[in-house]
Amino acid sequence: MEKNSHMLAVIFDLWDTLIYDLPDLEAQRGQERAQNMHDVFGKHKMNISMQDVIFAYQAVGSIIKEQAKQNKALTIHEQVLLICDTLRLKSEPGLQTELEEGYNKPNLTCKSPFVPYAVDTIDILYRKYKLALISNTERSYGRSLISAYPQILSKMSVFYFSDEKKLRKPHPETFLGTIKELGLSPNQCVMVGDNPETDCKAAVNLGLNAVYFCNPVLAQKSPFKPQITSLADLPKILEKI
Repeated sequence: MEKNSHMLAVIFDLWDTLIYDLPDLEAQRGQERAQNMHDVFGKHKMNISMQDVIFAYQAVGSIIKEQAKQNKALTIHEQVLLICDTLRLKSEPGLQTELEEGYNKPNLTCKSPFVPYAVDTIDILYRKYKLALISNTERSYGRSLISAYPQILSKMSVFYFSDEKKLRKPHPETFLGTIKELGLSPNQCVMVGDNPETDCKAAVNLGLNAVYFCNPVLAQKSPFKPQITSLADLPKILEKI
């Protein structure tokens, strides 16, 4: 395969590509979010039971899933407002701010482990390519993840977070908006992700290159090519695109 000398940028997925999305860890974050919000209500002398907070939190989770089916996303502000609506509370600006801070805090204190070779690979690539990130951020402020995982995200110049843009992969705008901000054309970019459909095929359909990270921990299989099973192999694969 002849090397494409015009390939200038690498766009990464985040969860299960660079850091692990562990169900047990997210469950712990969920418990902490609910507890933090309950503490805020208590601080403001609002008689809201922990059981009711958990119910409202889970109800918003169902809405997030329904929105995801349409490739749409909710901001953290909207999620907290929905929780307050479910609890039949009026969220004043000061209360809203405290609730949002408590809601997001577990993303900073309960961090996910890095996928093997993620840090080293990013360090190698950022010296040669522009780096970008497209992430479906779910229940976190995307921007806060930059400070939570500086070893990898501080080396990226463009970020597309679903909680900011309100669209999720594989919506075309997630890719096209990122490319536009990079100032490049689709064929100058390569998408790297662990989902062969929403990361790779969706990108290729828009004219990007793509590399499927067949994460061995997830035990997934796909015929999509090119693919790697270790991020350590990514720099060499990129040389062939």
